[in-house]
Amino acid sequence: MLTLVIPTKNRPLFISRALQYYASAACKIPIIIGDSSDEKNFSQARRWIETAASGLNVHHIRYSQSGSDRAKGWQQDRSIIELLNQVETPYAAFYADDDFAVANNLALAVDFLEANRDYSFVSGCAAAFSLEGGGVYGQIDTAWQYHQRTIDDADPARRLLSLFRDYPGVEYGVSRTNQLKHRWNKVFEAHVDNHTGEIVNGSLVVLQGKTKKLEHLFLVRQIHSQQTSNDMFDWVSNDLFPHNYHTFQEVIGRELSLQDGMSVDSAQEVVKEAFWFYLARNLLRKWQSRYAVDGRSVSYRFRELARSIPGVRRAWHMMRSVFPDENSEFSLEALLRPSSPYHNDFMPIYRAVTAPPPASDETGPE
Repeated sequence: MLTLVIPTKNRPLFISRALQYYASAACKIPIIIGDSSDEKNFSQARRWIETAASGLNVHHIRYSQSGSDRAKGWQQDRSIIELLNQVETPYAAFYADDDFAVANNLALAVDFLEANRDYSFVSGCAAAFSLEGGGVYGQIDTAWQYHQRTIDDADPARRLLSLFRDYPGVEYGVSRTNQLKHRWNKVFEAHVDNHTGEIVNGSLVVLQGKTKKLEHLFLVRQIHSQQTSNDMFDWVSNDLFPHNYHTFQEVIGRELSLQDGMSVDSAQEVVKEAFWFYLARNLLRKWQSRYAVDGRSVSYRFRELARSIPGVRRAWHMMRSVFPDENSEFSLEALLRPSSPYHNDFMPIYRAVTAPPPASDETGPE
């Protein structure tokens, strides 16, 4: 019923780490790895896959580097379509090579979608973490909640407005395969940058149906320097932004018109309202995080101090355990406690991340 899809390029250590986890979790879901690596990294990934993937159903597929532009982000990498075309199951879960799908919980999403035809996407609770010193293996520095939520308005226009008022990640979860392929085809037809492609994709998710967040751990993400990201201000001040925005408004307005029965002009006005709020909120948030030093919370300033002074970090973690914040359920301290509802799902991931890297005479890129 379900296939786990993982794109990768020149990151064999991440692939080896992920498969070590899926093997330890006794994952029964078929896994397709679409690899756009150069010859050296592809060969190394293949050797490590053969070692790490014992007991797994893994298909490691080579794609031409010429068709892959992973450095600019997934939404500009056309090999993603070739990868998705390999999926033959009715459902698919799309995850990065540096992230972890809690494999044993994904079947719950399939069950939900089977029973609820008006939903297009199911996610769950999610955590993010960073490693001391970066890299692929090592000690986790800190962990926190990664935002996911349900969007279940009956009306497509209201779902779109809701999405942009409090934008959750809507890439990491379970979708119907035909809907997932439709979304990615629309993204590539739009010929926009990575960030615009991401919001095109997210908008299509909520126009295809409602979304559901289940109260089980579905995703653990690593945050590190190699990820493709966009500073909000740099994005909107780029010369190509007007083109990208108008393309986004046209594509999503047309799709909303088809789903909701309203005129294209009315649908594009809904898109404008939704995006305007998203832009205003996130530009203000980014400005505050960069410039409003005096407006930062005590916990934020303490965290920054903890990163620079030995011994303070330990005090910070102790303070968080006594005075928990809204992310306390997903702090490293909480996740490591056996009483946590997410502990059993998190520990195999923790062990995969903190394990020694695979032995090799080639270190490979991190």
